[in-house]
Amino acid sequence: MASFLRRTLRPTECSVCLRAVARAFEQRVSQRHIGSLCSSILANSQATTLPRCSSPRSPEVSDDVGLGRKQRSHNVCRRRLSFTLDGVPSTSTQVAIALGSNEGDRLANLAKGLKLMSQAGVRVERVSSLYQTEPAYVEDQPRFLNAAVLAYTDNNPHELLDLLKSIELQCGRQPKGVRFGPRTLDLDLLLYGSYSVRSERLQIPHPRMHERPFVLAPLADLASSTHPSSHGTSCIRLLVGEIARRWRAIEKEAFQRGLLERVTVVGERIWPYERRPYIMGVLNVTPDSFSDGGSFQDCSSAVSQAAKLLADGADIIDIGGQSTRPGAQLVSPDDELGRILPVIQALKKSDSTSSALLSVDTFYGKVADAAVAAGVHAVNDVSGGALDEQMLPAIAKMAPNVPYIMMHMRGDPSTMQLDTNLSYSSGVVQSAALELVGGVTLAAKMYDVCPWRLWIDPGIGFAKSHHQNLELLGHLDGFRDIVNQHILANPVMVLGASRKGFLGTITGKPKEERDVATAACSLIGAPQGVHVHRVHNVAVAAEALSVLQAVRDATTLTGSVDTDLSIDDMGLWDQLLPYKALEP
Repeated sequence: MASFLRRTLRPTECSVCLRAVARAFEQRVSQRHIGSLCSSILANSQATTLPRCSSPRSPEVSDDVGLGRKQRSHNVCRRRLSFTLDGVPSTSTQVAIALGSNEGDRLANLAKGLKLMSQAGVRVERVSSLYQTEPAYVEDQPRFLNAAVLAYTDNNPHELLDLLKSIELQCGRQPKGVRFGPRTLDLDLLLYGSYSVRSERLQIPHPRMHERPFVLAPLADLASSTHPSSHGTSCIRLLVGEIARRWRAIEKEAFQRGLLERVTVVGERIWPYERRPYIMGVLNVTPDSFSDGGSFQDCSSAVSQAAKLLADGADIIDIGGQSTRPGAQLVSPDDELGRILPVIQALKKSDSTSSALLSVDTFYGKVADAAVAAGVHAVNDVSGGALDEQMLPAIAKMAPNVPYIMMHMRGDPSTMQLDTNLSYSSGVVQSAALELVGGVTLAAKMYDVCPWRLWIDPGIGFAKSHHQNLELLGHLDGFRDIVNQHILANPVMVLGASRKGFLGTITGKPKEERDVATAACSLIGAPQGVHVHRVHNVAVAAEALSVLQAVRDATTLTGSVDTDLSIDDMGLWDQLLPYKALEP
């Protein structure tokens, strides 16, 4: 990370952007690595010899993520440091683009399309959830994966259309396929600033948008992050907001009728993560983990424990080779690999565990890379990429079906409970959420990590006091809502409160007797948007969550409904917004 800053923050950049990004990193990244570097940048950037920005606009730099007050943004700096600023070059236009795929590796197709758009200069600012949807118009074909993005472009509408068609071909789409039939990648230009286009090749706004749930749902996800500050954005903000309002009235019915559902991809499996709770079973192969250290160090006992976790209802096994308990001393990547690789190999060979989904609990890029190469399906990083500058580059090179769990933490396990790391100026919920947003945005925008791979974890027990853990647990929905306002809508959220010390303070019980209290945390978290529950005792958690799921299922809409699931446009395009016609 330090080397990244040295490469990125050169003396020729504007002083405002230098101070902004330095503040962001100073708050987000471990002091152990670059705290002194950030302090130096902050001090040196006050020098009057540094150039000031000359852009005529003054985009808002979010105070919430510690990036300063309203400042002018140099366009060149903004392109390099886009994760620090909300503003965009005044010549750019905001657009909404829909993505879909139902041939080949669907997620890889969407991810490649997104990356090619970025490389071609289409600056993606916000990404919807990933949806699995039933085919429309031509029903005898595989289900689709669909999404939508808000982005900025310097192209005119027809140039952008040509660009999108070129990307489709690069991703393997046949130029003359069946209309509405299968395709490796479909990119539809839905909205282009405040303009309407009517030509033989292109119609904007998209004429069938209002009748397509597979477009409306992703588009509605984008409503909360449209900024009225740049050319054309205000109209898109109003229109997407109105589409979202109308869609919300029929959204529940669309989900319950099975027309579409939000999904995430783990290995070769599709998880409809809002359909039911998922459970991550903890398998620590360390000598010193706070709860089960030393219990499963040899391969035989580790395989037996993993088999038990799976039999009890675990959906994925999280393998840890380093203790992250408060005060734990770090071990090297090589030592960590020496602990986990034999266990991973044993799990892959055993009949009882060979088909199991596995994740690796590590903050080292080298460990994550080796574990995935050995067959692990996900990476669980308690530091959110902040403790090892090699982690995000390693994650960026992995396949789109390898989720990366980014947890909020300050410092490292040996320092996270120091008083300086327990001070949250805006309260633990808002501050922790915005700090995590910084990491998520960094991963997605600066390292091109596929946004649909990014899961979030509020970090219960990590750089949190007893009271802060309780406050965060009681406001997980607020934490999620804050994260939801930024680059990625409705990310998968993980909760790891299992057997933590604050539960011992409440119950007075030793760590091995806190499983009922852990299950209570899951029941508190699930209604607030927790999707994956990381626990030591899977059986107790699964039993508790099964009761919650039974209640949910009992209140699900039943019976056949004949409602046409579309939003009647009712002249929406003409009445809501003052669209300006563009010549073809």
